[in-house]
Amino acid sequence: MDDLELFPRRPGRLSRGARSAIALFGSGFVTGMALALLFSTLVRTIIIAAAVVIVLVALARAALGGRRPF
Repeated sequence: MDDLELFPRRPGRLSRGARSAIALFGSGFVTGMALALLFSTLVRTIIIAAAVVIVLVALARAALGGRRPF
């Protein structure tokens, strides 16, 4: 079989790339990377939401006659 061939001519046989992708997924590498990406996105979203809440609270206090936020 040619290494550059994506689909083998004999049915029932996977290419080397497909076998390595299945092995990576089975080892948990791909799952771990997906979970790390999801976790980092979640942390970033929480940080941005907290910053927005802090700014809104400061602006509300300034509008109600509290301290100036600047």
